[in-house]
Amino acid sequence: MLSEHKILIYDLVEQVWNGGRLAAIDDLCVPQVRYYSPYAPGMLIGRDGLRQWVSTVRTAFPDLTVELQGYLVAEGEQVAGRWTASGTHLCPIGQLPASGRSMTLNGMGICRFEDDRLAEIRLQYDVRSLLRQLGALRELLEPIGQA
Repeated sequence: MLSEHKILIYDLVEQVWNGGRLAAIDDLCVPQVRYYSPYAPGMLIGRDGLRQWVSTVRTAFPDLTVELQGYLVAEGEQVAGRWTASGTHLCPIGQLPASGRSMTLNGMGICRFEDDRLAEIRLQYDVRSLLRQLGALRELLEPIGQA
């Protein structure tokens, strides 16, 4: 049987990332939730910051789907697991103009809970692979080679 914390992770993926139901963040996360991601602008603190980032990503990749891979591992107040995200880059995100290209990204996440709500979300994935798939890696490296 799944632990309550694991169920909350499934809810975060299905409701928020896949379903775009940003209001669910209020039920799933503590008010000062911390979100760390290699491509996000630094560490995001608070539900509003997380909502804004999810909205930004879902706007850039309107067909975004996130799937949990394998199993989730729970220990104390932490849950860890692997995921795969895929989607088509149709709107700008950060400094990247829309490319129209599809991407598939594999990553890992570790979440910490307080009072049975998400307090910290740490994601890890290969940003270089993401940029390569979007055709942006060469554009970002060209100015370095021209110096």
